[in-house]
Amino acid sequence: MKICILGLDCAAPEVIFGDERLVNIRRLMDTGVYGRLQSVIPPITVPAWMCMSTSQDPGSLGVYGFRNRSDHSYDKLAFANSTSIKALAMWDQLAREGKKAVFLRLIRLRMTSHIRQRLNPS
Repeated sequence: MKICILGLDCAAPEVIFGDERLVNIRRLMDTGVYGRLQSVIPPITVPAWMCMSTSQDPGSLGVYGFRNRSDHSYDKLAFANSTSIKALAMWDQLAREGKKAVFLRLIRLRMTSHIRQRLNPS
């Protein structure tokens, strides 16, 4: 079985799903399943994609945006990076089961090294 998850960050589904010129997306829609994904709160790129990838909410992940509290005060802020997410993502689980996964243009916060090396050998 092959699964394709096509996520279009900040793209209104009405625009993408309704445009007949997008023949390849129409073909995927006709042969698969599609729908609008309800975002998390806050609906910001970093927590939204990582919540989808890990099945956890922003509070569990401790990531609420591109900048987060680095300690438990409001004094120190840090940018989200590859060490910000500790939870297993779907590609981690696939790797544990010996399965292959390919990700294109995924927000670069938490990718295991073996997948990162396959996509970016340099």
